[in-house]
Amino acid sequence: MGEHPTPDRADEPLSGTAKELLSWMIVANVLLRTDEDLRVIETHPGGGLYDCLTIIDEHGTMPVTMNRAGQGVEIAGRSISNFWTKSAKQGPHRIAERIVKLCGFRQPANHVPSLTALSVLNVANWLNHYRTDTRSAVNAFYDSSGAYCGPNSEIVAAFDIPTPWLEQEPPSSMSDPLAWLFALVSDGSPKVLVNTRTGAAIATTGAQWKGWPELSYQPDGNLGCPVASQVTAFDDRHGGELVAKVICAPADASRMRGRYQEECFNPVNVEPVFEVPMGYFESINPASSRN
Repeated sequence: MGEHPTPDRADEPLSGTAKELLSWMIVANVLLRTDEDLRVIETHPGGGLYDCLTIIDEHGTMPVTMNRAGQGVEIAGRSISNFWTKSAKQGPHRIAERIVKLCGFRQPANHVPSLTALSVLNVANWLNHYRTDTRSAVNAFYDSSGAYCGPNSEIVAAFDIPTPWLEQEPPSSMSDPLAWLFALVSDGSPKVLVNTRTGAAIATTGAQWKGWPELSYQPDGNLGCPVASQVTAFDDRHGGELVAKVICAPADASRMRGRYQEECFNPVNVEPVFEVPMGYFESINPASSRN
């Protein structure tokens, strides 16, 4: 085996698909940890130059803006460098915990997750289950923050949207009721429209949709994240022989790498895995509050 992967490929630019998976799982974990009245919208500042999954509060403040079109991420007014590569290495659970602390969100010991938190969790889980199809979640309202703002005509035209959905209070005074709605797009075709205010979902016909995949959990009870880490170890003492390949939670990757390095294997590489094999995470029944 003459050549080896570049060590720590998580330092390389992440794909758009990887960033989208991470952004939804991070936001889901943030919302599940707090009882703040938070909403999730999609924004495109700079006249559409950026693609951001954004958390907005009841006052119209945006404490979290995650740009999937680059590395520009702002949390509590602070610019975070190398956010996506850090998230890929550390996992969305740990990143979400840090966001909650930086933003000063309330963390009650016992609380029932909001309908918005549950709907975002479902979207993240749906994105995480792609295997052969290309999946994305697209807002029904296009917000370019200064240039064009209005209905995403392609999404709106694909669904028979219930009138009450179009009459609900928008997530912010500068927005529109459509901003609550995200389409689940598979292979370029809108399939499902999700109301992140109520948690309801409809098919293109307007009929209620209940096709959410089962939530996947790790044995410790944490929701399986959309990225895992693959740790590979080679032995340059024996011609670069591959001696180990392990898929594990991102938080465990450093421990695994250290273990193989202690055994004098070289090189030991860590890279993010965005298509976690089906069945890798243990499935358990979700808590009653998440049904």
